[in-house]
Amino acid sequence: KLPQPAGIPDGFSAESYAASGAMEFGGGEPIELEALVSVELATLLKESPLNATQQLLSDDTGFRLKVAINDSWQLQWWILSQGAQINVIAPGMLRSRVQSVLRDTLIQYQEKGVEIC
Repeated sequence: KLPQPAGIPDGFSAESYAASGAMEFGGGEPIELEALVSVELATLLKESPLNATQQLLSDDTGFRLKVAINDSWQLQWWILSQGAQINVIAPGMLRSRVQSVLRDTLIQYQEKGVEIC
């Protein structure tokens, strides 16, 4: 229990706060993310969009995700956590960074001399 009740600061607006992008993946420069996503990931994104600009367009193999979002470490972490469920198309520099991390990860798993129980 708090010693005093919580209050809303004067002039605070939840709508303005959310519209400012404060609740999205933070930091970084704004980018236009475009990616191919699986049906399963598209279902999750429909339920919990990355932000209000998110678009999911039906594609032959799944869905095409388009969203204006900040290019942050949290975004890269989220993309990598989706594994084969996502394939970043643009921007190219983000695609290159993801490829580099995945390549380095694969090399670590291919190293000889590691005993797996």
